[in-house]
Amino acid sequence: MRMYSPPSRGLDRAQAGSPGARACVWGWSEPARQVLAISAFMTAFLLGAAWLAIMPTAESTPAAAPRLEVDLNTAPAHVLSTLPHVGTALVDRVVAIRRQRPLASLADARARVPGIGPATIAQLAPHLKIDPTQAQTAPTLASTTAAKPPRTRRARTGRGPRLETALATSQDPR
Repeated sequence: MRMYSPPSRGLDRAQAGSPGARACVWGWSEPARQVLAISAFMTAFLLGAAWLAIMPTAESTPAAAPRLEVDLNTAPAHVLSTLPHVGTALVDRVVAIRRQRPLASLADARARVPGIGPATIAQLAPHLKIDPTQAQTAPTLASTTAAKPPRTRRARTGRGPRLETALATSQDPR
């Protein structure tokens, strides 16, 4: 039985004829394979060193996130929706209640806003503040709407201003 021997394309002609010459499987010469192996080991070493340089240690702790604290009477709706465990429906209810009359305290918010119970107050208390002076001086919905004059509408004729101007200046004898 005859065994397979790879072609000797990686060896030069002098080595190919010698009895101890090994055939190159990949087609690369011995010096090229050595350079490739050394560069692979150097790359692995440098990647390992870079990983150790950027890997966090036990002594380094991440910076603490800034504490979010908002005033329930003055914060816009999109800011209130960033609070934990607060959805858009609860934000809409809080905004509607504070338009009628500003909230005086967290207990007042719990009593007046449906959906805010003891568990929600406990979760939101570190993030909420209510300025009592703001609640007393804030305008109510009734005082802000009473000052606006009523809007009047002009009667529509179905014609635009250009057509009316043209009709008024035309010299039609009829």
